[in-house]
Amino acid sequence: MSIYPYGATVRLTTTVRDADDQPATPAAIDLRIQLEDEVVLGPFTPAADETGQYHYDYAAAAAGRHVARWTTEGPDGVDETSFDVAAQWSEGWRPTLVDVAGHIPTRTRDLSNPGNDVLLNTFTATTTPTPAQAQPVIDAAVSTVKSMVAAIPPAIEALARDAAAWRAAADIELAYPQRDADIRVYQQLNDRADRALKTLVAASDAAGTSTEATLPQWAMPAPVPWGDDNL
Repeated sequence: MSIYPYGATVRLTTTVRDADDQPATPAAIDLRIQLEDEVVLGPFTPAADETGQYHYDYAAAAAGRHVARWTTEGPDGVDETSFDVAAQWSEGWRPTLVDVAGHIPTRTRDLSNPGNDVLLNTFTATTTPTPAQAQPVIDAAVSTVKSMVAAIPPAIEALARDAAAWRAAADIELAYPQRDADIRVYQQLNDRADRALKTLVAASDAAGTSTEATLPQWAMPAPVPWGDDNL
């Protein structure tokens, strides 16, 4: 599956074929794009290239999984393709919605179906929080991690992802309490987040990339023996 940077222009293409599997010009064609939070964009009107071949240039302005769905009439047909868009920030270690949801799975119940205990294992438009609510919390957790280390080399990226995911999970639990017990759950998650961050900082110290490693080191020459003669 292709992964595109945030803000990139993604060229989506499709080929329409008739019952004889030959390229054909449909009577109608449109494109819709479903985002990770299940919001559907479109319909978009694609450009025709050759007989049966169409494209649309989509400006990727949302991170996560995208599903492009082409629909045609005369001949009738549906063509789907999936692609991912990376987060706006460049950190390859940034936790995803799925990473964070894995630490608080009970927050992924589908609230549109009361009584259903099936866990979705990610945040959707029918969970609390939704992706739009969870993402700012994840962004804040990433900022917290970045403030504790000067750099995150590939060797400790997994630790950084873990620290940010636990921090985000704890903060989501605190932000959306549904019962008194959720506060105790938050405390447990907060302890895990603190331990994960300490583990990251220790690894960063060992790698020479802690915040202290970037501080200036001052040194003065030894005083000369005659320095106090004129006092």
